[in-house]
Amino acid sequence: MEPLPPPPSDQCAACAAPLRPGAGFCGQCGHRVGDAPPPPRPVAPPAWPDVRYALVFYFVLLGVQVVTMVLHEVGMGEFTLLWTADALLAVATLVGSIKIRADLVGLYRRGGFRVLGYAAIAAASYPAFVLVALFVHALDVAFHVGRGAETMVGQGIGWNILFVCVTPPVVEELAFRGVIYTLLARHLHAWEALVLSAFAFAMLHLSVPSLVTHVPLGLYFGWLRGRGRSLWPGMFAHALHNGWVLAQDVVGVLPPFGF
Repeated sequence: MEPLPPPPSDQCAACAAPLRPGAGFCGQCGHRVGDAPPPPRPVAPPAWPDVRYALVFYFVLLGVQVVTMVLHEVGMGEFTLLWTADALLAVATLVGSIKIRADLVGLYRRGGFRVLGYAAIAAASYPAFVLVALFVHALDVAFHVGRGAETMVGQGIGWNILFVCVTPPVVEELAFRGVIYTLLARHLHAWEALVLSAFAFAMLHLSVPSLVTHVPLGLYFGWLRGRGRSLWPGMFAHALHNGWVLAQDVVGVLPPFGF
């Protein structure tokens, strides 16, 4: 590519504004007359391709949820349904992550926090779980819209740990704090990407109580991702929260507040 010809001597070398005879500086931008023109500013990449990709990816995830609901309505067994739903969601997430695999590898290479940071996440997990449970209980008492159980007590603890504490944190953190957050953060402020990805995370659960409770959870997991520049802290917090849900269904760990 050939360099652009220099501007006429009566024009500013930086902004091409007309110069008054004998002027030492450009009255438009302040550039010194006679100095070399500044290097061209880098052109920001267009936002729409990344936004479009994030939207398509999210609607594919919603489609998986709709398919899961249809399979439930036609009578597919709970165990088979969970396997199918998790497999479809994992495949969709892995395929969607190929586009930004270099960014995601960097998020997995970093540990996020030191030992004390992860200890603080662990210490905060039970109070956060209690607050969420109290809110859902209040919704159920007031409007009878409480969230149903997310576990399968009759299938054994091993399968419950897999379906509740392993696959959701791994797949959902990759999908929302990995793919969606990363694509949005390329063109938006970090807090805007955080809020949008949190709302997308909550809406994927397709219920009113989950919408209200999962927005704060999504904000928390996303904040951990941004603070640690890693997906591991959010995955750890997500797994702990789901672990408390499982523990409540199996042995009961909530305070006696009328649950």
